Amino acid sequence: MRGAAEAAARQEGGLSEPKAPTFWGILMTGLPGFLREGFLPLGAFYAGLKLEGLAAGIVAGALVSVPSGRPLAGALARAWYPFPPWLRETPAFKRVYAIESLVWGAYFLARSGIRLAVLLNGSLESFLLVTLLTGTPAMLLLLAWSIRYSIRGLADTEPPADALKTA
Repeated sequence: MRGAAEAAARQEGGLSEPKAPTFWGILMTGLPGFLREGFLPLGAFYAGLKLEGLAAGIVAGALVSVPSGRPLAGALARAWYPFPPWLRETPAFKRVYAIESLVWGAYFLARSGIRLAVLLNGSLESFLLVTLLTGTPAMLLLLAWSIRYSIRGLADTEPPADALKTA
């Protein structure tokens, strides 16, 4: 990933000025990905629900991005950091964010199961405590792990020679 920041900087400092963003330009650029990311998990959930039941639907909806080769965590990471196109296509990028997608999916499944068990069997106060502890504090820890894991997992990824020439 050492070359990623340099290549992104070279891309931004190209020979021509970037075009001013327009509403339709932004909408048409982002809409296909939005629809794909929004409806693919929902479709997978519904198919799993109808074929095998609720548990299969939840698993299919939460983890469908990994086998499709487009890990959801990678799509979300792109909103936080401008990864160059060559890096997004590497096996390392797909592996790192597939693992992160699975870990986040497991966290959300476990958190939901624990909250449901406490809601059904515990007091309101215990449910509120579990909700507090498994919410923001746990997510911040998982977010910190995700950032650190991706930096380490992509640290040795170098751009191909043709990516440096075109950047």
